[in-house]
Amino acid sequence: MTAQGHDEKRLDSWKQIAAYLGKSERTVRRWEQTEGLPVHKHQHLQKGSVWAFAGELDEWRCSRSPERPGLVELPTNRTSDRIAWRWILLATAGATAVAATVAWFGVRTWPSDEFVSQPLTVLQGSEYSPSFSPDGNRVAFFWNNPGAAKPGIYTHGMNTELPVPLAISQDNFQYSPAWSPDGRSIAFLRRTLSHSTFAGETWLMLVPSGGGPAQSLIQLASGFAFMANNSHLSWTPDGRAILAPMVDGEHRGIYRIPMDGAHANVSRLTNPVKGVDIGPALSRDGRSFIFLRRNGPIEAAVESIYRQELTANGFPDGPPRLLYHDRGMLSGVVWLPSGKDLALCRGGYLPDSSNGLGLFRISAEIRRSPVLLKSGPCHTIAISPPDTSGRTTLVYGTHQGFAARLWHARLQSLQDHTPFAPASSFDSFPSYSPDGRLVAYASAMDGKSIVRLVRADGSEPRKIWQGPSLSGGPRWSPDGKQIVIGLADPIHGGLFLLPVSGGNPAPLNIGGQPAGQPFWSPGGKEIIYWSGTELWRTSMDGRDRSSLGPSLRLGAQDSRFTYFVKTGDLIRVPVSGGKEEKIAENLASNFIAATQKFVYFVRAGDRMLCAIPVAGGATRELGVLPELEGKRFLQGLSVSPDDSSILWAAAGNREDEIDLHVIRDFR
Repeated sequence: MTAQGHDEKRLDSWKQIAAYLGKSERTVRRWEQTEGLPVHKHQHLQKGSVWAFAGELDEWRCSRSPERPGLVELPTNRTSDRIAWRWILLATAGATAVAATVAWFGVRTWPSDEFVSQPLTVLQGSEYSPSFSPDGNRVAFFWNNPGAAKPGIYTHGMNTELPVPLAISQDNFQYSPAWSPDGRSIAFLRRTLSHSTFAGETWLMLVPSGGGPAQSLIQLASGFAFMANNSHLSWTPDGRAILAPMVDGEHRGIYRIPMDGAHANVSRLTNPVKGVDIGPALSRDGRSFIFLRRNGPIEAAVESIYRQELTANGFPDGPPRLLYHDRGMLSGVVWLPSGKDLALCRGGYLPDSSNGLGLFRISAEIRRSPVLLKSGPCHTIAISPPDTSGRTTLVYGTHQGFAARLWHARLQSLQDHTPFAPASSFDSFPSYSPDGRLVAYASAMDGKSIVRLVRADGSEPRKIWQGPSLSGGPRWSPDGKQIVIGLADPIHGGLFLLPVSGGNPAPLNIGGQPAGQPFWSPGGKEIIYWSGTELWRTSMDGRDRSSLGPSLRLGAQDSRFTYFVKTGDLIRVPVSGGKEEKIAENLASNFIAATQKFVYFVRAGDRMLCAIPVAGGATRELGVLPELEGKRFLQGLSVSPDDSSILWAAAGNREDEIDLHVIRDFR
């Protein structure tokens, strides 16, 4: 059995491949370089270690022009070859194999650090198949968020934080949006849910981009699922038709579907001999399109990218040309502004594939080796129309990696927890206001720290501060009018007060010390903070400052005691001064929360949330705090003043979620 899931003859040398095709070895080697002959190579073995599948060779041969009895062998440009080899020989000893491949084809190298990406969406779940509005100011995408917001089509501004629902449903799978050229409509796919992922029907849908009811246009598939990591719809430049894949009875391939309702006039543009054709993308002039041909199960597929030329009337002009061929999962391909190159995403690969994960550039004119632009998982891709200066923005999906999220629950039902407030790349340090009506928390995004305020239900977020990296806070003043934050930056470090009503932050005079984890005394006359290796207290004017002791972290204070964590133990000291008292041990983190009635902490090992009565008494076990399993850990804890609700930040790796990132001024 082959990776494609069926028996197939394998040819294990250039000699066998040449004999099968009835040509010389020299000819088939040239076809592999210039005509996209599907030959596989063992990259880790000797140069001659190759193989090919007879079925793939048959498919490739069938894709050639029927008018030609044999292939037209392209002339070799010996001068170009000599120049290319000179480039390789003049490269430094540290040049990579990718750079050598690029030099061979006369294309410039594209170091991955040249493309700096920034998160566009950092939402619970995963975001796929983005599509730009014609003006490039908004993106439509599919958001799949099990257990929270309804999955479906959302739109998002390039300079905003909250997605806007457009076509959502719990009863259908709605995905793969495509913005119309006039910006008034968005086409998308709707797949009926079934007991099996690959059962049900898939329909082409249309919805006004400003919102409204969606209409069904035509059925595209039955018993087959177009995967969400690829975009499957492409409008013609005049907006009169859509290119879409069909796998429905006798319909199989890429089709041109008129948007005037005359769906009986759909026309087939590709006809796969084997496998399925998906992901069409028209060029800017509408005279050609690229598409992905997938052969075999998705987890072990042979995938090829073809280019199909079109006549002025939109019909196929000759056979498609093979541009790319490899094993592994492609997750979208787009035209670059020049029309001479493509950008493609690889989100998965097999050990015998030629390329790894990442964002790549390939030629749109002839089969050449891909050039790596940015390494790492790449799961979906879109590019904006060029602006007046010719600049474009590229959006792609990738794992966010290490991140922290805020969660909310009632203390009586911790397992019924829900995500809290809009997410960024790293949300932490939640803090209830003294009246319990608002919450302050910190976000990290685009290399900056942000302090946000939201209502206690997570709605109506607003930014009140942005600056260098926070090292603690925000914490509310007892009167609810100010918030203190700590900065550990050696130049700009210290304590700062943020007016809740708005305005500039006011620095506290603590002698230029970097400061972290600040909190207020109950009367609001002092702030306690951590600096260096000690816990400090300071008056509001900074004149009265003293150390509370070494190696103390992350505290709280009520009218009687100051609480802090020391070497994994929960310690309290009378506010008036006195001996340290250990009241709990084996804490899972340094984060604790205090109200008028209880001090809360998370126990190591079992992640049990515990509460110690301030007035005295036995420790209470409230339940396991969710989202802290595996390699996740606590990055902030706050309990509402009435001891009814809890907020916490769970930090860890998010390799199971996909977020959209942008690369601006993409070239």
